[in-house]
Amino acid sequence: VERKLGQQMESMMSSLEKSFKEQIQALDTKLRGELIREASLRKAETDSFMQRLDAERSAREQSEKSMSLNIKALQDGIVSVEGVLRESLAEAHRRFEDKVGALEAHHGEMLKAQGSAVQTMHSQLQELQDGPLAAV
Repeated sequence: VERKLGQQMESMMSSLEKSFKEQIQALDTKLRGELIREASLRKAETDSFMQRLDAERSAREQSEKSMSLNIKALQDGIVSVEGVLRESLAEAHRRFEDKVGALEAHHGEMLKAQGSAVQTMHSQLQELQDGPLAAV
């Protein structure tokens, strides 16, 4: 009886030990699976966050590059307009100088003509004084 009881106890202990091992292994497997899923989820979140950061950085760099190109284009446009204005001003100045020269020449001709007319009138007056008016 004792021996049978001992065998039954040993069998039960062996069965309990085997059951505990199986439960521990099942729990270990379950926990490992949950840890792997949690780690995968965290990795996916981190990857997504990093992709958003990269996209934002890339968009900012592209925006800065675009702004830089726009500023350069504006500077080039200002330089170009400045050149055109300088040329237009120089051309207007040349035309003004030409007109002033033409006016001075015309004024000189008018002064000559006026001087000539005064001389003619003086000569005619002198003739009148020496001639018909001298007798009076």
